[in-house]
Amino acid sequence: MNKFLFVLTTENKTLEQLSFIDRMVFRYLAEHTDYENGIIGGLGFLSYQNIAFDLTERPPQPRRAKNTLLTVQSDEVKESILELERVGLILILSDSKGLKLSRLHYLRSCSDERTQEDLNDLLEIRRLISLLHQ
Repeated sequence: MNKFLFVLTTENKTLEQLSFIDRMVFRYLAEHTDYENGIIGGLGFLSYQNIAFDLTERPPQPRRAKNTLLTVQSDEVKESILELERVGLILILSDSKGLKLSRLHYLRSCSDERTQEDLNDLLEIRRLISLLHQ
């Protein structure tokens, strides 16, 4: 699978206001977006732990000063994803049995009616999921 990074201008403006870890997590998610439907995690298993592992710096040779390495914990990833949802960049569709997320600005940028209907469906699904968890 070829991964590429596609960040919309509206997303980038919001990202500029966020922390370094939030920007890293979003860019990781952008690389794992299915651009046919704006879904993240639909093509393979995605979890907080997998994201943390992939974002943690592991140099090929051990360093003496271990504090210079970037270590990302799954709790930090979860907090970042919640922050990204809070600011309106993503929508959490599911976080059990693998993360399923949606890129809201990406979906909104598509001009065809089908995509707008998909966005409405995804928002409704998220609302129903949140009702189930209450």
